[in-house]
Amino acid sequence: MVEHTIHRRVRLRPGAVTSMLSLMALLALLALLLGNSGVAYAAPNIAAIAPDIDVGPVTPTAAAGGTIMYKIQVHNDNTASEDLARVHVTIRYDPNTLTLIDSKLRDKNDWISKVGGGKAAVQFGKLDRQDERSATLIFHVNADVAASAPILTDAAFDWRTADADGTGGLAIDNVIAVGPNAVLPATIAPNAGPAGMSFAVVATGFQANEQVVTWLNTPTIVQGLPLSGATDDGGNIQLKFDSAGLAPGYYGLVLHGLDSGREYLLPFNVIG
Repeated sequence: MVEHTIHRRVRLRPGAVTSMLSLMALLALLALLLGNSGVAYAAPNIAAIAPDIDVGPVTPTAAAGGTIMYKIQVHNDNTASEDLARVHVTIRYDPNTLTLIDSKLRDKNDWISKVGGGKAAVQFGKLDRQDERSATLIFHVNADVAASAPILTDAAFDWRTADADGTGGLAIDNVIAVGPNAVLPATIAPNAGPAGMSFAVVATGFQANEQVVTWLNTPTIVQGLPLSGATDDGGNIQLKFDSAGLAPGYYGLVLHGLDSGREYLLPFNVIG
């Protein structure tokens, strides 16, 4: 659950004002607020300004010694006609468990603003009304993390517009560490290789004879794929994914069962 704390940019203390200002000064202040148009300043609808922010792991499990990716999504969905001047999101983690090794940012106005002390922060630049942006942080999981141990993280954020600002925090779903020999319901092998390599995809848990379609989460867009197939009588499927033409970077191959709705996201790295 996202918790927001909203701050007005200007704060007046009525008790202090009335004790220090004469009646004439108060009238002058009122005239200033009314302005020439005779219309009083309207405070921003701060409840409608707060952006929609979500942070979550790309996969529910991560192998000790492997990698884990967290995706940050920010949507300026406010109804108050306000642009966001900036949004700052920080993922907090145990530095003995995770080490930030890479990031994927979608816009030139966004950047990694802090790394260290168990914190990795992304600052998103101006977001126009109804704009949305995302970033992915890639961490290495310490090889000594025990199987079945939860990998704990949470997040904090702050945002600012021309008239208001706010802070908040949110919980992040735990990721469960698995041993290097654990049997996963879906795998892609290898998990890294040069462009042009064929990756072997194996998945279980679908319905019998179910049609499975795929798409690719690239560093910039979601790309449709012709790769598909039907499961066997046990709900299992094996596919080959050809990475020809992919630029170096981190990707996610998504498998989706049309009948069951079961879905797997399999991260892999194309090496330059």
